[in-house]
Amino acid sequence: AMVRKVMDLERKNNKEMRRRGKEFKDSA
Repeated sequence: AMVRKVMDLERKNNKEMRRRGKEFKDSA
């Protein structure tokens, strides 16, 4: 269960990072 939770967190973080990166490119 722990591993699944961690993987879920990683996936969420990846989505957030990608979105932030997109915003970064747009603002740059």
